[in-house]
Amino acid sequence: MHLYGQGIPKDPDKALALFTQGHELGSSFCSEALARIYIYGEGGIPKDIEKAKFYLMFGVEEGMPISLYLFAQMYLHGVGYPQNEYRAALLFAESANAGLQKAKDEIKRIESNVGMPLEVYLKKTYNHTQPLKNIKICPTPSTRRYKCTITWQD
Repeated sequence: MHLYGQGIPKDPDKALALFTQGHELGSSFCSEALARIYIYGEGGIPKDIEKAKFYLMFGVEEGMPISLYLFAQMYLHGVGYPQNEYRAALLFAESANAGLQKAKDEIKRIESNVGMPLEVYLKKTYNHTQPLKNIKICPTPSTRRYKCTITWQD
C-alpha cells in the first residue's frame, strides 16, 4: 500500500522498510515482494537485479509459485543469470504444478512454439526423463522443507 499510495500517502522508502522487516522475520511473501520490486523497479525504486536475486531465493526455497515464475522468467530472458531455457521450463512446471495460471499459460506458449507437449520436448532436447508433475527445484544448497528432485548451483 505504501509502495503505490493505495489509500495512504505513497512512501516507497517506508514500503521497503516494512518489507525488509518482514523478510528479516522470515516472511517469504515479503522476500518475494522485495524481489519483484527490484526486478521491475516498482514504485519508483530503482531496478537492482542482484538484490532481486538475493530476495527471490527465499521464495523459491519455499516453493512459492510467483517466486518460481519470476525465477523462470529471469532464466528464460537471461536477466541476472545466463539464459537457460531448460531451467526456465522446469521452474515454470513447478510453478504451474502449484497452481499459478501465468506459469500454465507460459507452458502452453512454449508448447505452441515447439509444437509438442513440454515433457516430450524436454526429453527430446535435454534428455529429461523425470515427470514434471512431481518436480521440486532446489537452485541452491537447500534448506527447503521438502525433498528436492533437481538441484543446481549457479
